[in-house]
Amino acid sequence: MDWKLNFGVGREVKSRGGRIAQGLFFVVFSLVFIAWPLGTFVETVQRYLHWPLAQAVVTGIEGGTPHDERIVVRFAYDAGGTTHTGELSADESDEADFARLAATYTVGQSFPVYYDPADPQAHSLRHAPEVEHLGISCFGLAFTVIGVWTALAALRGVPEPKQSHATIASAFVLALSGFGVFGLARWLDWPGSLLALGLPVAGLLAVRGVVRWHRARPPGDRPPLGADSLAMAFNAPWLYDTRMQRILLPLVTVIWWGFTGPFLGVALHSLWQSHDAMRRFASVEGEIVRSRIVSESDSDRTLHRPFIKYRYIVDGREYVSTSYAAGSEGTSSDSVAGDIVQRYRPGQRVTVWYDPDDPARSVLRREPYGLQFFALLFTQPFLLIGLGLAGAAVLAYVDPLVPDFLGLDASRVRRIPTWGPLRRTPDGLVIANRRWTRVWTAFAVPYGAVTFASVFIVGIGFAFGASGESLGVFAWVFGIALFAGGVAAIRQLLRTPACLRIDTQRDELEMRSPRGSERVALRDVAGWVVRSIPTPRLTKRSVALPTVPLLAARTADGTEIPIHVFRPDDNGTLIAGHTAHLLAAATSRPIDFSPTPLKDPPIDEKESRKRYGDLT
Repeated sequence: MDWKLNFGVGREVKSRGGRIAQGLFFVVFSLVFIAWPLGTFVETVQRYLHWPLAQAVVTGIEGGTPHDERIVVRFAYDAGGTTHTGELSADESDEADFARLAATYTVGQSFPVYYDPADPQAHSLRHAPEVEHLGISCFGLAFTVIGVWTALAALRGVPEPKQSHATIASAFVLALSGFGVFGLARWLDWPGSLLALGLPVAGLLAVRGVVRWHRARPPGDRPPLGADSLAMAFNAPWLYDTRMQRILLPLVTVIWWGFTGPFLGVALHSLWQSHDAMRRFASVEGEIVRSRIVSESDSDRTLHRPFIKYRYIVDGREYVSTSYAAGSEGTSSDSVAGDIVQRYRPGQRVTVWYDPDDPARSVLRREPYGLQFFALLFTQPFLLIGLGLAGAAVLAYVDPLVPDFLGLDASRVRRIPTWGPLRRTPDGLVIANRRWTRVWTAFAVPYGAVTFASVFIVGIGFAFGASGESLGVFAWVFGIALFAGGVAAIRQLLRTPACLRIDTQRDELEMRSPRGSERVALRDVAGWVVRSIPTPRLTKRSVALPTVPLLAARTADGTEIPIHVFRPDDNGTLIAGHTAHLLAAATSRPIDFSPTPLKDPPIDEKESRKRYGDLT
């Protein structure tokens, strides 16, 4: 008999024109990340190939002492029989460049410089191509791959759900390689930085090899569905190889933490510096030398920060510093920076806090300030998502692969994917939901909601020039977020987890859930049913699958005892069917695959959430 069952697991498909427009948007968006970095790289390659070398000589140095505001290094070089001049400079507010120029150059010193033959006055001290720009291009190329595939798939009439996992994997490999190229190229010297270019090439070749291996496997290597009845009920091509999940989830996790990790690390390090200063630093009297506001602009905004230079004496030695507090003192409001500068006027005697182990390290303010806590608050939603992705990546390896699970007979199953562990007892078996994932979700949702909303509420205060000195508001924000998340987690922890217990010795089937327990004699169970219900997930219909597979026990009088709601995709349908098969084998009861309710009238999504929300 050749028949299929449609459980309604389909996705709303966009129009062909909309998908083409979506693909073109990705392509155009990716050009922002490709065109400028690639153009810069080409320019540096041309410089490397065509710009000749000349020897420059330092002719003079102005400033450079700790008391100076600026350092200027002037030099001259000969190009084509003509002497040309140039200069290197740094302001005292840029401490790293200021110190580097002061320590590196002396009058009369010679050093290499490269110049443009067409315009000898144009020169550069760096000769090697800047390979790190290709890392940004690789990141942009990931969006190009997705955009081109989306547009071509629409032109060919490929349905939207049939996503190319090779395309997605290639995009993530390119994005991850972009970070690797950017980091390695800046760390390695030329031409060693060329080795970084092998990352995207090796990654793409690996993806291609995995895909070709998978496609080359004969059908017999793919695990069977486990029963003839299932083969009939799910008479469809091989759907989704979950091996790709084990590749994509770790890649997505690494990329996400590549963005989130540095921001979180900077915020935590800044707070640790303040804590360390409060714990160990000693005090000494100092004098303000200069104070002013330093403004740094880019294409998006102007950043203002207080620049305060002061001097102090420890053990008879004078030190000069410009560090106001631990971490960054930057702010988008000049009034905040201005308030700080007004408190420290030139010639004013102040208390300086210094590190006894390194007296050159000092600050005027030991206590943490508002902006440090705001930076930590800003990272909290991203931190929660990163932890969730890491947990999903771990569970992808804990759960058996769907093809492997479908190939196991009832006696060998130990875990049911997306449901939980199956524990066999001398009297029968027990299947329980993952409890700790629910507890984590219960904590993360309110905690993330409070911190995310507070980012904008507190951020408005900073944007309008709030001083940020009072830390009480941040203590309240984190306290409320932790309280809301903790209460939700404790409530979930105290709830009775959904659990199916089959006791063959007592001839009993028990289904426990937060809504109560239901027991029925095993002899009264007529069979197991898998059917579709409206999705109980709190998502919009425009992006959600309209129905999901429900596994239920059916009694002799036609009553259903709902057991578990599986994932709203084709894999969920397959897992539900195979789970019904192993329960049928354990209880010697038949399976009924029904696309429509057996007894109850049709229900909507709201009623579905009420009945089955605890069983997902």
